[in-house]
Amino acid sequence: MKRHYLVGVVAALFILFALSFGCSTAKSWVRTIRHPEVELKKRVVVLPFIDQAGLGEAGAGQATESFITSLAESPHLLLFSAPPSMRAKKRIKSPEFGIVTHPTLVKMADDLDMNALITGVINPIEISNRKKGIWPFRSEVQVYEVSVVINVVDIINGTLILTRLVPQEVLIDRDDVESRDEKELMDEVIEESLPDILEEHASRVIETMEERVWEGKIRDVREGLIKINAGKDIGLRKDHRFDVFASNDVIQARGNTTLTLLGELIGEIKPISIMEKHSLAEAVGDGRFTAGQVIRLRH
Repeated sequence: MKRHYLVGVVAALFILFALSFGCSTAKSWVRTIRHPEVELKKRVVVLPFIDQAGLGEAGAGQATESFITSLAESPHLLLFSAPPSMRAKKRIKSPEFGIVTHPTLVKMADDLDMNALITGVINPIEISNRKKGIWPFRSEVQVYEVSVVINVVDIINGTLILTRLVPQEVLIDRDDVESRDEKELMDEVIEESLPDILEEHASRVIETMEERVWEGKIRDVREGLIKINAGKDIGLRKDHRFDVFASNDVIQARGNTTLTLLGELIGEIKPISIMEKHSLAEAVGDGRFTAGQVIRLRH
């Protein structure tokens, strides 16, 4: 009797555990436990998704905003929509292999003091035929594959830190396809698949960004005062400390992009006057500090 009771309790606990970790709120809970304290938020700019699926400007815009809303669930990120100057069609035309890392866009994001740039491509919807079920009950279905590529570029060193394709299939009976309006059918396919795809992408991006140490740059040095691209908006405090690194070799990569390698440790600085988006810092000990050097939050 006791044995059966114990087995039942264990089984019930296992089911509750599985259910709790199967929902989206559980994902947020796991992230909070892993990172209980937000040191400094990372500024992230999201470009409008490139629409290769024929969603139209409104549909692609809605997908972009939905993705940003999902990212905003993380307390570690400070989200920005791309300003008009970054939305120019010539800057974000259809990419090769779904990867968008145009050097001009990276430079513009750097000028805006961003930590990361996110681009997305909604790929053309692929349609194929398939049979499902077991003979003699097999039936023909039309398969619609919707997929989205997301790219995350670290602005501080110009590195593509994440590029990921997430596909999802929607199956519709052939008889149903032939009897329905094509636009209505495509709207249903997008509605059924795209939200899940974007949510999965957002979860992975949040995980990637939260795992990275906060990095920024020295913007100017005058009369012993060091201007850095960190301020009140990201949670900077006067008790924060930063290691400063020289910008070392610059490697030319594919597509005219560059990768700046982290150089030697120059010294340490601390903020003394904190403004909204920038701050003034001073040296802790010796060091030759110049504009463009990388700063990294000390733990």
